[in-house]
Amino acid sequence: MSNSYESEVSDRGIFIKSNKARSLLILLATLMIGCLLGVLTVGMVVRDKVQTARQFTQKEGFVLQIESVLKPSVRQQPKLNPILNRYSEKVQGIFALSRTSLQLEMDAMMEELSTVVSEQQLDRLEHRRS
Repeated sequence: MSNSYESEVSDRGIFIKSNKARSLLILLATLMIGCLLGVLTVGMVVRDKVQTARQFTQKEGFVLQIESVLKPSVRQQPKLNPILNRYSEKVQGIFALSRTSLQLEMDAMMEELSTVVSEQQLDRLEHRRS
């Protein structure tokens, strides 16, 4: 004889007899859906932040981001464009110099590490860098 906590299989599928078991399954399903939505939302936010940061390193992206913050009027726009374009070139140069400096430091680190770690470890690190 089955008790109220057991599931019963019939021609139509599985029926849960217990209200506690049904409530638990609904709670678990809701929790799983919430976790999935949370992971997807965080992924979208992170991707958006990374994209925004990448745009800032490019001339057009820099200008667009500054303009989106300032929301200049039609009268301000002609005076604003030369200023933003001039500084966007400077900022782009700074980012290029920074990337070059970082690359040089990473190359020096790899050379120094080559005397301490195995070839396989260096390969893993190099793969991670690319």
